[in-house]
Amino acid sequence: DHVQTSSAQRHGGYHHLFALQPVRRHRGFDVSGFYWIWLTAGLRFAGRTPEPGQGQPASPVARHFNLSSHVCHVVATGVHWRSRARCPRPSKDFPDLIMAKLLSIKDLSVSFGHRTDEVKAVKNISLEIEKGKTVALVGESGSGKSVSALSVMRLLPYPLAHHPSGTILFDGEEITDAGEAKMRDLRGNRISMIFQEPLNSLNPLHSLEKQISEALHLHKRLSPSEARVRVEKLLDLVGMPDAKQRLQALPHQFSGGQQQRIMIAMALANKPELLIADEPTTALDVTIQAQVLKLLKQLTVKLNMGLLLITHDLGIVRRMADYVYVMNDGNVLEENETEALFAAPAHSYTRHLLAAEPSGRPDPVPADAKEVLTGDAIKVWFPIKKGIIRRTVGHIKAVDGITLKMRECHTLGLVGESGSGKSTLGR
Repeated sequence: DHVQTSSAQRHGGYHHLFALQPVRRHRGFDVSGFYWIWLTAGLRFAGRTPEPGQGQPASPVARHFNLSSHVCHVVATGVHWRSRARCPRPSKDFPDLIMAKLLSIKDLSVSFGHRTDEVKAVKNISLEIEKGKTVALVGESGSGKSVSALSVMRLLPYPLAHHPSGTILFDGEEITDAGEAKMRDLRGNRISMIFQEPLNSLNPLHSLEKQISEALHLHKRLSPSEARVRVEKLLDLVGMPDAKQRLQALPHQFSGGQQQRIMIAMALANKPELLIADEPTTALDVTIQAQVLKLLKQLTVKLNMGLLLITHDLGIVRRMADYVYVMNDGNVLEENETEALFAAPAHSYTRHLLAAEPSGRPDPVPADAKEVLTGDAIKVWFPIKKGIIRRTVGHIKAVDGITLKMRECHTLGLVGESGSGKSTLGR
């Protein structure tokens, strides 16, 4: 009841093999139409050199890959299944088929406007991320890093923004032109993003608890009590002090570093497969920065999560990334494994970036310079309200009695951990 084996199969004692002929039909099915299954699975194509006159026309698979006889001559073609043999395995002859990348960007371009008003922000870039790996996208401001990342999330201002070329594959599925319903299912669930400016991303009218739990309600269907437990765990995870007491606080009542930690907690809420971090530690002090980076690295391994790290901080790149892409003016100029890139940068722009790390000391200024700003015993307190009538039961003393002076030509450094009052004092 199956296609008769050819003389090539019977030759040498291989009579127990059956063949799938590319030009014949088996029970009404055109077997040659199944070549996409072999491509998806990455199966090895078995074969051998035929005897004279035993060759057959190449199958679609062979024509697609231009297979020659020394790799896999298509005799009775396609797949030879051997009874009591090992299971089919990915072929070393086709490394691209062994494992689909978590994220694969090919020849992507991003433009804003059309015709004479067109601005080409990203030009034919290609980028790949595997599960459990950290990839850094490095470049100066305006190089196209954030636009590339927002293309993955489809958060650009379409249709003003458009893609003249390229494809974006997430877990093997193309999402370049995915609809809003599809992207809504991915965003905050399988793909999350930590944005560069937390205060611009947080809703000023919603409490801390409501903003983090929104994704949990939407994608995981958690009850309010279950969501609250998860929110508290997330805030502890990112090092938020007094998390339980501040669940109803609004974004403006937190410091810059605390706002960034809220954004990170929101992004990690549903344990995403891909996390895009756009300058995630810019607003954090060095101690919290080290804590957050360690956390992201641990989650990358623990959750087998891919991490796209967008930054200009080369120290973070050296410590965090497995692979690096260097961008400038919308182009990827160089890519390499992290150690190799830092040890021997190939492109002149990469060498320029590595040489641009700050060094030296500020120039001396006159000690008797004119005072331009004076602050005496500055206090900024936020009330803690509870109960039905929202009665004030205490205060969060963000700034409590600071005195300072600033003079012309002087730079005043304000140093402290996240939540110490630096940003509040500046505001």
